[in-house]
Amino acid sequence: MALRKNENERIAGQVREAEEKRDAEISAKNERLRQELEKIRLSHAAQKKELEMQRERERQADAEDAARLLSEYQAATEAERENDAARRGKNISLKKYHVKQVRI
Repeated sequence: MALRKNENERIAGQVREAEEKRDAEISAKNERLRQELEKIRLSHAAQKKELEMQRERERQADAEDAARLLSEYQAATEAERENDAARRGKNISLKKYHVKQVRI
Protein backbone atom coordinates (compact mmCIF):
# COMPACT_ATOMS: atom_id res chain seq x y z
CA MET A 1 0.00 0.00 0.00
CA ALA A 2 2.79 2.43 0.85
CA LEU A 3 4.45 1.52 -2.42
CA ARG A 4 1.27 2.32 -4.31
CA LYS A 5 0.90 5.61 -2.39
CA ASN A 6 4.49 6.56 -3.23
CA GLU A 7 3.88 5.64 -6.87
CA ASN A 8 0.67 7.73 -6.93
CA GLU A 9 2.50 10.69 -5.37
CA ARG A 10 5.33 10.35 -7.89
CA ILE A 11 2.85 10.27 -10.79
CA ALA A 12 0.90 13.21 -9.32
CA GLY A 13 4.19 15.15 -9.02
CA GLN A 14 5.04 14.39 -12.63
CA VAL A 15 1.56 15.53 -13.71
CA ARG A 16 1.94 18.77 -11.74
CA GLU A 17 5.36 19.38 -13.29
CA ALA A 18 3.97 18.69 -16.77
CA GLU A 19 1.04 21.05 -16.14
CA GLU A 20 3.37 23.75 -14.81
CA LYS A 21 5.64 23.32 -17.83
CA ARG A 22 2.64 23.49 -20.17
CA ASP A 23 1.31 26.59 -18.38
CA ALA A 24 4.75 28.25 -18.64
CA GLU A 25 4.95 27.43 -22.36
CA ILE A 26 1.45 28.81 -22.94
CA SER A 27 2.29 31.96 -20.98
CA ALA A 28 5.50 32.44 -22.98
CA LYS A 29 3.63 31.90 -26.24
CA ASN A 30 0.92 34.34 -25.18
CA GLU A 31 3.56 36.93 -24.28
CA ARG A 32 5.27 36.51 -27.69
CA LEU A 33 1.94 36.85 -29.46
CA ARG A 34 1.07 39.92 -27.39
CA GLN A 35 4.42 41.51 -28.28
CA GLU A 36 3.96 40.71 -31.97
CA LEU A 37 0.45 42.15 -31.87
CA GLU A 38 1.76 45.31 -30.24
CA LYS A 39 4.44 45.62 -32.95
CA ILE A 40 1.75 45.22 -35.60
CA ARG A 41 -0.41 47.88 -33.91
CA LEU A 42 2.51 50.30 -33.72
CA SER A 43 3.43 49.63 -37.34
CA HIS A 44 -0.17 50.14 -38.43
CA ALA A 45 -0.40 53.38 -36.46
CA ALA A 46 2.85 54.64 -38.02
CA GLN A 47 1.64 53.74 -41.51
CA LYS A 48 -1.69 55.43 -40.87
CA LYS A 49 0.03 58.57 -39.59
CA GLU A 50 2.38 58.63 -42.60
CA LEU A 51 -0.58 58.24 -44.95
CA GLU A 52 -2.40 61.11 -43.23
CA MET A 53 0.71 63.28 -43.48
CA GLN A 54 1.07 62.43 -47.17
CA ARG A 55 -2.60 63.29 -47.79
CA GLU A 56 -2.14 66.60 -45.96
CA ARG A 57 0.94 67.41 -48.08
CA GLU A 58 -1.07 66.58 -51.21
CA ARG A 59 -3.94 68.80 -50.03
CA GLN A 60 -1.52 71.66 -49.41
CA ALA A 61 0.11 71.18 -52.81
CA ASP A 62 -3.33 71.10 -54.45
CA ALA A 63 -4.34 74.27 -52.62
CA GLU A 64 -1.12 75.99 -53.71
CA ASP A 65 -1.69 74.86 -57.31
CA ALA A 66 -5.27 76.11 -57.20
CA ALA A 67 -4.16 79.49 -55.83
CA ARG A 68 -1.44 79.74 -58.49
CA LEU A 69 -3.86 78.82 -61.29
CA LEU A 70 -6.45 81.30 -60.01
CA SER A 71 -3.81 84.02 -59.88
CA GLU A 72 -2.66 83.22 -63.41
CA TYR A 73 -6.26 83.16 -64.64
CA GLN A 74 -7.01 86.52 -63.01
CA ALA A 75 -3.84 88.03 -64.46
CA ALA A 76 -4.69 86.70 -67.92
CA THR A 77 -8.27 87.98 -67.63
CA GLU A 78 -7.02 91.40 -66.53
CA ALA A 79 -4.54 91.52 -69.40
CA GLU A 80 -7.29 90.56 -71.82
CA ARG A 81 -9.54 93.30 -70.45
CA GLU A 82 -6.74 95.82 -70.81
CA ASN A 83 -6.13 94.72 -74.40
CA ASP A 84 -9.84 94.97 -75.17
CA ALA A 85 -9.95 98.44 -73.62
CA ALA A 86 -6.92 99.53 -75.62
CA ARG A 87 -8.41 98.11 -78.81
CA ARG A 88 -11.73 99.86 -78.15
CA GLY A 89 -9.87 103.09 -77.41
CA LYS A 90 -7.97 102.75 -80.67
CA ASN A 91 -11.18 102.03 -82.57
CA ILE A 92 -12.83 105.10 -81.02
CA SER A 93 -9.81 107.20 -81.94
CA LEU A 94 -9.93 105.91 -85.52
CA LYS A 95 -13.67 106.57 -85.72
CA LYS A 96 -13.16 110.12 -84.44
CA TYR A 97 -10.36 110.58 -86.95
CA HIS A 98 -12.51 109.31 -89.82
CA VAL A 99 -15.46 111.46 -88.73
CA LYS A 100 -13.13 114.46 -88.57
CA GLN A 101 -11.75 113.63 -92.02
CA VAL A 102 -15.27 113.36 -93.44
CA ARG A 103 -16.21 116.76 -92.00
CA ILE A 104 -13.19 118.40 -93.47
